[in-house]
Amino acid sequence: MANIGSPFSPLWIDSEDARRQALNKLEHGRISEDEFDLLSFFIANGYCVIEKAIDAELIDAYLAEVQTMFSTRPDLWVSEGPDIKRLAEAQVDRALTKVLDTYMVSQRALRMAFAPKLERMLKIIFGEAPVVHQGLHFQVGSTQAIHQDTAYVVVKPALALAAAWIALEDVKPGGGELIYYRGSHRFGDFIYPGEQRHWNTDTHGHDIHNHHLAWLHHEAVERGAPLEYFWPKKGTLLIWHADLAHGGATIVNNGYTRKSIVFHYCPVSARPAYLDNPGAAMSGFHSTPDGTFCSAYYPEFSDVPPPAPAQPVPPKAEPRRRARRKEVVPA
Repeated sequence: MANIGSPFSPLWIDSEDARRQALNKLEHGRISEDEFDLLSFFIANGYCVIEKAIDAELIDAYLAEVQTMFSTRPDLWVSEGPDIKRLAEAQVDRALTKVLDTYMVSQRALRMAFAPKLERMLKIIFGEAPVVHQGLHFQVGSTQAIHQDTAYVVVKPALALAAAWIALEDVKPGGGELIYYRGSHRFGDFIYPGEQRHWNTDTHGHDIHNHHLAWLHHEAVERGAPLEYFWPKKGTLLIWHADLAHGGATIVNNGYTRKSIVFHYCPVSARPAYLDNPGAAMSGFHSTPDGTFCSAYYPEFSDVPPPAPAQPVPPKAEPRRRARRKEVVPA
């Protein structure tokens, strides 16, 4: 398979014997049978889904908090397509609009970012503690073209990255639902000039980026990768691989919302490239009271105290769990 053993990935899930490693974890009691099933699906398809992963009451409280923020927090940062602006200048109910990094001002958002089942899967995938380094809150479907996060979310190493998508309400067909090519994380490494996996608008121009987007559809056809539509119930979690090709479907019914939140993560041993940008709000990770890690690029919100630099911690030993199944899994 392409991208197995990619030089851009330090993660065990991208190694040639990833499925055997997952089985070894199961047989030695380091993961449960359910976790083994999720991992096996993730390795093969580039994502996994966990229903009822996020508590409905937490979601309701977060949505109420965000709605209040829309009228009381003009300092929130918002992405409208390629433009970054303050909330006071933006319209949050339009496609391609994302409220950024709400976990920096909302403990409820941070709790969702590290919900137990989500944090557990990220620790297994990364082999160490995860850091949330970007958040995207959506009121409606994004309608974004099918893409790979590695072109825009720059981490060192490039594939030391995963994302989580959480349904904050039941998603209806025609509301700009999440779409993705199953198995597209194995299409191979699309290389930008300078042997990079990311797109630089200033130095690379738009032609190669457009070629990248077209290449994803071409590879999907050539490999028979199905395009799937995601219509989850509220509280459902989808975790995807750094290279899963995904986007937002066309909004057919303008009366539908698609309230959801996306978090991007890297392992604590990796580093978001923005931390090295002189204009970044942070130059290191922030330790939370719960022992998790976060960071953000954009200038600090008005009432967020300066972060205390976090010291990288060694990977925690995975709790031993009883293995209930032993079988040989083909490599």
